[in-house]
Amino acid sequence: GIVAAFISVFWSFGYIRLSDKLRKTASDPAKAPPRADVIRSLKNGIVLNLLGMGASVLGMQATVGLLVAKALTSSANPYYQGLSPGYSPVLALDVFLVQAAANTILSHFLGLVFSLELLRSVTLPPSEGFPIPRIA
Repeated sequence: GIVAAFISVFWSFGYIRLSDKLRKTASDPAKAPPRADVIRSLKNGIVLNLLGMGASVLGMQATVGLLVAKALTSSANPYYQGLSPGYSPVLALDVFLVQAAANTILSHFLGLVFSLELLRSVTLPPSEGFPIPRIA
C-alpha cells in the first residue's frame, strides 16, 4: 500500500503537467492532448489508488488481527509471569502500525476522490459545466 502511495504521488505530479498542457492549449484545442489520453491517465490513477487501498486494507486487517490476538493472550497471563516464554504484550509500535495503515488508506481515499472529480469534470458535456452567473 505504501509503495502504491508513493507511485500515486508521482502520478499526481503527472496530473499537474497535464493540466499545464491543457491550460496552454485552451485557446487552440487542436493542440490539446486527446481526450482519450486524459481519461486513460485519470483511470490509471484511479486503478492505482484502488489497488493500494485494497493492499492497505488487507495489511491493516492482518495488523489488527495480530494486535487483538496479542491483547487477548497477554491479558490471560498474570502480571508476575510477564517474562515467561511466549509472552508478547501489546506494544506502542503495534498501535503505530495500525495508524500507519489507516494513514495509507486515507491517502489512497483522497487520491481516489480527487481523481474521480477530475474524471467527472473531463467527461462532462460542455453544457453541464459550472454555471456562469449572468446579470439580471
